[in-house]
Amino acid sequence: MRRGTLGLPLPTELPPNQTIHWRALSTREYYDYARDSDLGKRTKANLLADPRFRSIDGQMFSNGQGGSQLSADHLVAWYVYRINEAGQTVAAQDLNIFLDSPTIDLLAVLWVYGVRSKSRVRLVDDIELLPIADMPFSEEKFEYQSSTFSIEAHKLPSPEAALVKQVAVPKLLTGGTPPIRNPAVDPASAIQSKLQGLSVLMNALPGVCCMSGYQTFYCMPHTPTGAFGGSSGGAAQFDILPRNMSNFDPQYADLLSRLAEKFENLSGVARTRIEAALHRLAQAKGRLDPGDVSLDIGIALEMVLLNNEHEGQELPGQLSLHFRLRGSWLVGKTAEERGAVYKTLTKIYALRSQIAHNGFSRELFQTKYSERNAMLAEHIGLAEQVLQRLILDGTPSSWTSLILGAAS
Repeated sequence: MRRGTLGLPLPTELPPNQTIHWRALSTREYYDYARDSDLGKRTKANLLADPRFRSIDGQMFSNGQGGSQLSADHLVAWYVYRINEAGQTVAAQDLNIFLDSPTIDLLAVLWVYGVRSKSRVRLVDDIELLPIADMPFSEEKFEYQSSTFSIEAHKLPSPEAALVKQVAVPKLLTGGTPPIRNPAVDPASAIQSKLQGLSVLMNALPGVCCMSGYQTFYCMPHTPTGAFGGSSGGAAQFDILPRNMSNFDPQYADLLSRLAEKFENLSGVARTRIEAALHRLAQAKGRLDPGDVSLDIGIALEMVLLNNEHEGQELPGQLSLHFRLRGSWLVGKTAEERGAVYKTLTKIYALRSQIAHNGFSRELFQTKYSERNAMLAEHIGLAEQVLQRLILDGTPSSWTSLILGAAS
């Protein structure tokens, strides 16, 4: 076990199989040191004499989705931890900033399933995608890294990355109660909503599958209570888990930024429809069964290509035609491209109908494994293109004008 400048254990240096026990085994050392050492006694006396501390002593300070009661003993223990980790000069600066500032820095976190990254990638508005190895010490990180339970040789899915953003929130909880979870007035809720939205949009990127997992806030190392604070609690956002993993290519960060900017400007109805389609596409990318993949691709595209213009009066026989025409004119730039897209959409719609109406597709069952996988990858790629176009350019004001060549 590596130790810091005060000879106390460093939680960030512990191997994964010991990290989970750090609070139980090591926290006591920090509190004992804070209570018994000259440094701890002197720091506590200074705090109790400091009017900045006396004005907040015993109040609840925020940790994102909840709060913790502030006490001199707790703050001194954190101060000892910070000295041990970063040195006395840095620790003193951090303590003074905390006492002076009306806000506190937290790390908003959304663990995501289905996507991994080799390194940290900066995305939109200083949001980053971090591989699990770069995530700060937490019990969640330990659990995800140590998960070994498997069924039929398939390891149960675990997040291998997270979307994170540092956010400043009011230091003290008004009236001692957590803030109302309203993104319009609460910065913590606003950033979590942004992380959720970005995780959905990532499914429009080539080859990326991303599903929301556990969301929470972590105390920053430079902010009380650091590693003692853990997470502020949260909730798992997923309903199914992807069984396939995808890699995030940093070259798509710019495309994701443009998608996010345009997505914010869409109408509420358009956003709802596209979010639902992206969620369905994520399910397609994360599934193992080819029939489920085909069904989800078809449903995702129906959501965005068959929104009607005629008050629900389209005849069933028109749906397949609209599906193919709208998609081909939306994506294809030339007659040749539109013909290729039309052909692919015909296959997508046929497979979806076979599975939806019969429970299975004989065609999928009889196709060779490699050919079937290549075909489904092509179908997913086309769905990604359709959703990118609808986000970047918006839903056509008139599908009829589009397929007649009267609208770009």
